[in-house]
Amino acid sequence: LLENLLKEETGNSGIRIYNIGYAGKSASFMLDKLQYVFGGAYANVDAVGIVFGINDSLLGTDVDDMLAIYKDAIEKIIKYIYSIGKQAFLVTPQAVVRNQERMVLIENTLKELAVKYGLQIMDMSNYDRNVIKHSKLSGSVITADKLLWKDDGHKFEAGFLFSQIINR
Repeated sequence: LLENLLKEETGNSGIRIYNIGYAGKSASFMLDKLQYVFGGAYANVDAVGIVFGINDSLLGTDVDDMLAIYKDAIEKIIKYIYSIGKQAFLVTPQAVVRNQERMVLIENTLKELAVKYGLQIMDMSNYDRNVIKHSKLSGSVITADKLLWKDDGHKFEAGFLFSQIINR
């Protein structure tokens, strides 16, 4: 969705957007995959949007431990992206209806890291909360499990990310 919007706006048919996420996995899981991912099929990327948090928020019972593990993993990902000469940027994760307290802590951690590393951050969580609050669509059309988004939710998010990349 986002790729097509960007191609249409810019006239650049060479734009490629890859989603290299692993369903149900945390930021820590990705640490072991970085060399594989960026040494192979995705070696040609110019920029990397880092968006983790939903699955991280579900880990463990101690909030402080969860946040420490999450922050450490995101910092290591940022440093790795820089070490291979790519530009990193952060995206807050999808807003969720359940587990909101932990998600806000994760969002704040990302905002802190954006300042620390001088990175652009796209606050998709805040945008999503507004969609949920003000959309004419019922919540069940946007999300089936109050955690992950369905097709209409992804359309909203593609539009949001497009608006962050293309300034009008």
